[in-house]
Amino acid sequence: MLNRESPLSSRKSEARQRGASAIEFALVFPFVLLIFYGIICYSLILLHKQAVTSISAEAARAALAAGDVAGIQAEIQNTINGHGWIADRIEGCRDGGAFYTLTGNQLQLCLKASLPNDPPMPTINLSAFGLPSLPPDTSGMLQTETSVRWQP
Repeated sequence: MLNRESPLSSRKSEARQRGASAIEFALVFPFVLLIFYGIICYSLILLHKQAVTSISAEAARAALAAGDVAGIQAEIQNTINGHGWIADRIEGCRDGGAFYTLTGNQLQLCLKASLPNDPPMPTINLSAFGLPSLPPDTSGMLQTETSVRWQP
């Protein structure tokens, strides 16, 4: 005679499997959340870097359109002010906080930004590491230089 399981024993086996799945989910889910949190944190930093780079290129084009040396600073400041969500955290990285230097026919723009709260999201401290783990000074990460040929 064949050895068949009774319907009652197969139900118990299925119930145990559902319980095992719940335990596996409970063990894996915190790690999935940590990975997702890390992706969000680092993408916010990259968003700031991309914004500073874009604003720098826009400001260089606007400075070239100014046509005269006296209008360069105003055009750069107008371009920065056009990006309200980050404008108050952008500063020049030249001597005295200047946005640009003009030597001969070379206009060099240098902008840097700071994160709203270093880092923009709170750090989750685990026993072995913290997430996100950023260097203490992120201003070097959020700095960009743009050079254009100046022809008044």
